Amino acid sequence: PDYRQSATRPNYNLWMNIESATINGFELGTTFDIGEHFDLDFKLEPYFHWTHLIRSTNNVKHEDLANRAKDTVSFGIDFSYEPASFDASINGVRHGKMRTKTGTEPWKSVKSAVVFDVNIKKGLYTTEDYGRVNLKVNLKNIFNKTYTRTTTEEGFDDFMPGRSFYVALEYAF
Repeated sequence: PDYRQSATRPNYNLWMNIESATINGFELGTTFDIGEHFDLDFKLEPYFHWTHLIRSTNNVKHEDLANRAKDTVSFGIDFSYEPASFDASINGVRHGKMRTKTGTEPWKSVKSAVVFDVNIKKGLYTTEDYGRVNLKVNLKNIFNKTYTRTTTEEGFDDFMPGRSFYVALEYAF
C-alpha cells in the first residue's frame, strides 16, 4: 500500500515514498516590486507563477501519480514597510482538477479550487543586543475550500487541510 499504520499513534497513517517517479513539466513566473520601481520606501510586490505538468508517472505501478494537478497557478501581493517593522501578504493558489487514489481503490476526482491565505507580521520590540519580538497572524485557506484528499481508516473521504489560523509571538535573534 501507499501508507502504513503508525506504530506510536495507532489512529494515524504514515505515507510511504514511491521507489521511482517521472515528473516533467515547466514553470513560468513573474514578480515586480512597485515600491522599488517608483523609489518608494516600502515594498509592494505582486507575483504570478504557473506550473504545468506534462507527465507525472509512478514508474513502479506504471500509472499517473495521485494528487497532482496538471496546472497550478499561484498569485498574490507582498507588502513590507521596514520603518514600522510590518509585513503582510495575501496569496492565492489555484489547484487544478486532479485524480486521486490509494492502494487498490478506484480513481476519484477532486475539483479545482482556489485557496487564499493571509499572513501578517508586526515587529513589537527590537534591541540591538538581544534581537526582536514579532507578532505573527496567519489565516490559511480562509474560504475553507476543498482541494486535496487523503485516506482515513474509515475510508477515502478526508479532505484537508481546511480553514485554519494561528497567532504567534516570534523571537528572532
